[in-house]
Amino acid sequence: GDDDDDDDAAAPAASQPAPLAPPVPAAAGDLSFMVEAREFQGALNLIRRVALPNDKTLRLVQIECRGHVFFRVGSPDSFFELRFTTTRCISPGDATVDSKQLAMSTKHLTAGALQVQKQPREATLQVGSGGRQVSVPTAAYVPIPLDAGLSGDAQIPLDVFMSLLDRTLFAVSTDAGRPKLHQLSFQAEGERLTAFASDGHMLAMASVSTPAAAALGGQSIAYPALVRLHKLLQEYEKTGGRRGRKDTAAPPLRIQTSTGHPGHLAVATDLFTYVAARAPVKPVRFEEAIESASNIATVCVVNAAELIGAIKPLASAKESAEIKVDSPLSIASDTFSFTLRDLFIDGPPLVVHVDATFMRKALAGLPSGVYVALAFTAPGGPLLVMPWPDPALPRTRRDARGPVLAALESRNITLVMPMRS
Repeated sequence: GDDDDDDDAAAPAASQPAPLAPPVPAAAGDLSFMVEAREFQGALNLIRRVALPNDKTLRLVQIECRGHVFFRVGSPDSFFELRFTTTRCISPGDATVDSKQLAMSTKHLTAGALQVQKQPREATLQVGSGGRQVSVPTAAYVPIPLDAGLSGDAQIPLDVFMSLLDRTLFAVSTDAGRPKLHQLSFQAEGERLTAFASDGHMLAMASVSTPAAAALGGQSIAYPALVRLHKLLQEYEKTGGRRGRKDTAAPPLRIQTSTGHPGHLAVATDLFTYVAARAPVKPVRFEEAIESASNIATVCVVNAAELIGAIKPLASAKESAEIKVDSPLSIASDTFSFTLRDLFIDGPPLVVHVDATFMRKALAGLPSGVYVALAFTAPGGPLLVMPWPDPALPRTRRDARGPVLAALESRNITLVMPMRS
């Protein structure tokens, strides 16, 4: 959910962070601007997705008035900047407050024009409309510079980029002690862009065709920054991305990068820019896993709801699943036993043991559909999981194997490693 705490770990520091400016005292600076309450609340909603209440830097929002009004949340390895589109400064300047405190204090201010101001030498920000005023204490802060070396003008549709994240994020390792796995990486071949992630038990790959492939190829985002970017784009997709009109496509995302060590990746919309430092170590290679997965013995196309219904209770009980691949298919543990009959099987019967938790994550990461394809390799080899592209079951061996081999070839698959029995 939106309030999970699994992203509260700060990303590993870049090897050579840029020298930071000295702190600015809480009472320094002043500013004044007017803003529509709806736009103000929308901005706070986006900030909730990138701010971390327990992090001394990423819990603060820096407000800057320089012609336009900007809200910023940042640390040396991830940076968010939002520009208000309908407001101008009355009096230029700066103020910094705790993002959670600002949201809590102003949550009842939802209509009309708000005046936001900070008087010189006062350590409070005043926000109000008519007679309703609230005061939020300002904080001392260190200005975070937006990385100036960004360049490039590649564009990728929001829904295309989101589909890459949705189909791979679940497989990124949450363990910061394993930096090679604690990231999502992108690889480009011509205009084919592949996102891949692995936690050592699962490997997820999602691939699209896009002219932005060259700009994103070779980039990687560490898990904490990735989770914040994903939440931010989900919120943008719901609101700002459509500008309130459900029938219009969201404007494309702009992609910029900077070279140097560790280098940065910027994802920008018409409202905000999010910059993440590149993950500090190279990702794991996946070619070997793909090779071992192409040696397919048995393909089983099975009703998705039935399969998820069987795996879910085993995962909740943290049990392993014994999958007996036959017609019917059986899934059992020490506590549960399920028989699945809405399926098509091609290949010899076999038995595989998998961790039900990883299996549930792999199934949850698939786009929804009536059926799921499971492809089983030689004993001890990975189990391939993919959405079935057709609303009906296959009828022949060729019908069953064609889409599986095509998904392997196009890098649109999830692999789950079996448990050693």
